[in-house]
Amino acid sequence: MNKFKLISCVVSVALMSGCATNAQNAALVGAIGGAIIATELNQPRQFFVAPPRARPLTCYTQLVGRDVYGRAVYQQVCR
Repeated sequence: MNKFKLISCVVSVALMSGCATNAQNAALVGAIGGAIIATELNQPRQFFVAPPRARPLTCYTQLVGRDVYGRAVYQQVCR
């Protein structure tokens, strides 16, 4: 973008100083505009790489043992 600002300043100075005819000004603006477009088209594209997705939590119950009344006691384990 800094190139664009510099080029636009040069063009505006050339147009305002009267050092060029209208045909020369049109050719200058066309050449500079084409150079800006070509430069932007030749820039490498930036790709966004998303971080890998985290695995979803999986939970299950695990038999721990039996209580004093003989009932099964389970514990929930999540990974």
